Amino acid sequence: MAKQCSTEILLAACTVIRDHISRLTINTGTPPTATAAETTCIATSTCTLTSLTLGDSSLTGKKLDVAAFANLVCASTGTAGVLCLISTGATGLIYWQTTFAEQLVNSTANLINTSTFIIRISDAT
Repeated sequence: MAKQCSTEILLAACTVIRDHISRLTINTGTPPTATAAETTCIATSTCTLTSLTLGDSSLTGKKLDVAAFANLVCASTGTAGVLCLISTGATGLIYWQTTFAEQLVNSTANLINTSTFIIRISDAT
Protein backbone atom coordinates (compact mmCIF):
# COMPACT_ATOMS: atom_id res chain seq x y z
CA MET A 1 0.00 0.00 0.00
CA ALA A 2 1.45 3.32 -1.05
CA LYS A 3 1.75 6.00 1.60
CA GLN A 4 2.01 9.74 1.17
CA CYS A 5 2.74 12.55 3.59
CA SER A 6 2.66 16.18 2.58
CA THR A 7 6.01 17.92 2.80
CA GLU A 8 4.13 20.65 4.71
CA ILE A 9 3.73 18.20 7.62
CA LEU A 10 7.43 17.30 7.50
CA LEU A 11 8.38 20.97 7.36
CA ALA A 12 6.04 21.76 10.27
CA ALA A 13 7.65 19.01 12.36
CA CYS A 14 11.15 20.40 11.69
CA THR A 15 9.91 23.92 12.40
CA VAL A 16 8.51 22.89 15.79
CA ILE A 17 11.85 21.38 16.73
CA ARG A 18 13.78 24.45 15.53
CA ASP A 19 11.48 26.99 17.16
CA HIS A 20 11.35 25.33 20.57
CA ILE A 21 14.95 24.29 21.17
CA SER A 22 16.77 26.64 23.52
CA ARG A 23 19.72 24.58 24.81
CA LEU A 24 22.13 21.87 23.80
CA THR A 25 23.40 19.59 26.57
CA ILE A 26 26.15 16.98 26.65
CA ASN A 27 25.31 14.18 29.09
CA THR A 28 26.80 10.97 30.47
CA GLY A 29 23.65 8.94 29.89
CA THR A 30 20.17 9.25 28.53
CA PRO A 31 18.30 11.76 30.70
CA PRO A 32 14.55 11.12 31.12
CA THR A 33 13.52 14.80 31.11
CA ALA A 34 14.77 18.19 29.95
CA THR A 35 15.25 19.21 33.59
CA ALA A 36 17.45 16.15 34.18
CA ALA A 37 19.36 16.84 30.95
CA GLU A 38 20.16 20.36 32.12
CA THR A 39 20.94 19.60 35.76
CA THR A 40 23.13 16.55 35.12
CA CYS A 41 24.95 17.69 31.97
CA ILE A 42 28.70 17.78 31.56
CA ALA A 43 28.45 20.82 29.28
CA THR A 44 25.71 23.03 27.87
CA SER A 45 25.20 25.84 25.39
CA THR A 46 22.43 28.12 24.23
CA CYS A 47 20.88 27.26 20.87
CA THR A 48 19.62 30.04 18.63
CA LEU A 49 17.91 30.09 15.26
CA THR A 50 21.31 30.69 13.66
CA SER A 51 22.40 27.26 14.99
CA LEU A 52 19.48 25.49 13.30
CA THR A 53 18.72 25.62 9.57
CA LEU A 54 15.64 24.16 7.85
CA GLY A 55 15.89 22.70 4.37
CA ASP A 56 15.07 19.96 1.90
CA SER A 57 16.78 16.66 2.59
CA SER A 58 19.18 15.45 -0.09
CA LEU A 59 17.59 12.01 0.35
CA THR A 60 13.87 12.54 0.93
CA GLY A 61 11.70 14.74 3.12
CA LYS A 62 12.86 17.70 5.18
CA LYS A 63 15.85 18.28 7.42
CA LEU A 64 17.16 20.48 10.18
CA ASP A 65 20.90 21.15 10.06
CA VAL A 66 22.42 21.62 13.51
CA ALA A 67 25.61 23.68 13.56
CA ALA A 68 28.80 22.59 15.28
CA PHE A 69 29.43 23.96 18.75
CA ALA A 70 32.99 24.75 19.83
CA ASN A 71 34.73 25.12 23.17
CA LEU A 72 31.83 24.14 25.43
CA VAL A 73 33.06 24.56 28.99
CA CYS A 74 32.71 21.44 31.13
CA ALA A 75 30.81 21.95 34.37
CA SER A 76 31.46 18.41 35.60
CA THR A 77 33.38 15.26 34.72
CA GLY A 78 32.25 11.89 33.39
CA THR A 79 31.91 10.02 30.14
CA ALA A 80 30.18 12.22 27.58
CA GLY A 81 28.13 10.22 25.12
CA VAL A 82 24.69 11.80 24.63
CA LEU A 83 23.74 15.11 23.04
CA CYS A 84 20.28 16.55 23.80
CA LEU A 85 18.47 19.46 22.20
CA ILE A 86 15.99 20.74 24.77
CA SER A 87 13.58 23.50 25.62
CA THR A 88 13.81 24.92 29.11
CA GLY A 89 11.36 26.28 31.62
CA ALA A 90 7.99 24.96 32.75
CA THR A 91 7.31 23.28 29.41
CA GLY A 92 10.81 21.83 29.04
CA LEU A 93 11.04 18.89 26.65
CA ILE A 94 13.81 16.87 25.09
CA TYR A 95 13.14 17.47 21.38
CA TRP A 96 16.07 15.46 20.05
CA GLN A 97 18.58 13.11 21.56
CA THR A 98 21.46 11.30 19.90
CA THR A 99 24.48 9.32 20.97
CA PHE A 100 28.06 9.80 19.84
CA ALA A 101 31.44 8.15 20.42
CA GLU A 102 31.99 8.40 24.16
CA GLN A 103 34.65 10.80 25.39
CA LEU A 104 36.11 10.75 28.88
CA VAL A 105 35.99 14.19 30.50
CA ASN A 106 38.33 13.98 33.48
CA SER A 107 38.63 17.67 34.28
CA THR A 108 36.40 20.73 34.23
CA ALA A 109 39.30 22.40 32.40
CA ASN A 110 38.36 20.29 29.34
CA LEU A 111 36.44 21.80 26.43
CA ILE A 112 33.97 19.89 24.24
CA ASN A 113 33.41 20.43 20.52
CA THR A 114 30.50 18.94 18.59
CA SER A 115 30.22 18.18 14.90
CA THR A 116 27.44 19.39 12.67
CA PHE A 117 24.63 16.89 12.29
CA ILE A 118 21.29 16.56 10.55
CA ILE A 119 17.86 15.78 11.92
CA ARG A 120 16.09 14.24 8.93
CA ILE A 121 12.38 13.49 8.65
CA SER A 122 11.81 11.33 5.59
CA ASP A 123 8.81 11.07 3.30
CA ALA A 124 6.45 8.20 4.02
CA THR A 125 7.17 5.14 1.88
